[in-house]
Amino acid sequence: MDQEITYRLGETVLDLSRGTLRKAGELVSLRPKTFKLLGYLAHNAGRVVTKEELLDAVWPRTIVTEDSLTQCIRDARKCIGDEDHKVIRTVSRRGYMYVPSCGEEDDFAEPLSRAPYDLDLSLISTEPRVAVLPFRLGGASQALKSNFDVVAQEIQTALSTSRTITVRTLSPAMPAALIEASVDYLVEGEVQGGDPHFNVIVTLTEAKSKRRLLTQTFFLKAEGILAFHQTVARQVVSALVFNIETSAWQWTTQGSSSVHVW
Repeated sequence: MDQEITYRLGETVLDLSRGTLRKAGELVSLRPKTFKLLGYLAHNAGRVVTKEELLDAVWPRTIVTEDSLTQCIRDARKCIGDEDHKVIRTVSRRGYMYVPSCGEEDDFAEPLSRAPYDLDLSLISTEPRVAVLPFRLGGASQALKSNFDVVAQEIQTALSTSRTITVRTLSPAMPAALIEASVDYLVEGEVQGGDPHFNVIVTLTEAKSKRRLLTQTFFLKAEGILAFHQTVARQVVSALVFNIETSAWQWTTQGSSSVHVW
């Protein structure tokens, strides 16, 4: 999405183009469905959005109960600090309405950047975002850099075939804070040793918490450098899916029985 589209929700700023929510400049963690719901309500500020419309917009082609919507609304209010329900208002027996922090229903603030009238919220990336950084060469010869650059690109290509994540391309020269804000997960590799054998350590890390989800060491010969990217990609996707589903399960056990809808 080329156009920057941002909305202020209470004390937070929702950035549809970057897929982020910020409070006082700090990123706020939120679930993909919560992000999509906030974006839809903000885009329709000032009008009552029925429950049926929200269910169709946030869970397209998926049968879910109204309880899923209730839980998502509760999570959205928590993320934007709307404990008093003044920003996301419940309209009895009808649905919900987003009311900007300026106050009255008939006096709405403009979005920080206006969204196009025909904005398709289904195009907004709400899946977890992952980036593959170029491999670092420790004791390995710099002559192998081009080979491992190809490996990183192949891993990125393999990951992009997954329907559960979004792959981002980042420059390793980007400041750490900007990298953290741009993605949810990082895949990094370090090459140790030299010809004819290499130790390649691949890690999958949560960008914000720096928590490592996967650390795998591969023992390779020079002729096998370009052949192991599929194994790496498969293990990274498995680790990502497991972490995402575990996080969803931990949240839903506190109040929802529909794990798959998150």
